[in-house]
Amino acid sequence: MTLFISLVLIAFLIRVIGFADVVMYPDEYTYRYRVLSTLNFDWAWSPVFMWDQPPLHLYILTALVYFFGSEVTVLRSLSVIAGSLFIGVLYMFGRSILNRKVGLIAALTICFNGFHILYSRIAQQEAF
Repeated sequence: MTLFISLVLIAFLIRVIGFADVVMYPDEYTYRYRVLSTLNFDWAWSPVFMWDQPPLHLYILTALVYFFGSEVTVLRSLSVIAGSLFIGVLYMFGRSILNRKVGLIAALTICFNGFHILYSRIAQQEAF
């Protein structure tokens, strides 16, 4: 359990340090617009948004914005948390399927993977 917590904390620190300094991506503007529109429609899932995305990610972001504000750091926090927890889940999965060494190698590989770090630092559904 200590290794699990250590991996998640390392992954979290890698993803959270400086994540507010990254320039806002065009998709993040779209997510912010959709979240604010959802709040304006009394939490109703707008028919305009139904054609390309399922509602779970949108509603979680909407709840975060409702409670903490619409800054980009609030939108990105969901990706940071989900990306960090994924490292621990991958470790547990590899450990349960094969052994502890495989779980550790898989978790460390993803923990330091540049693409995973990038997508865990920006507010996109793909990161979730």
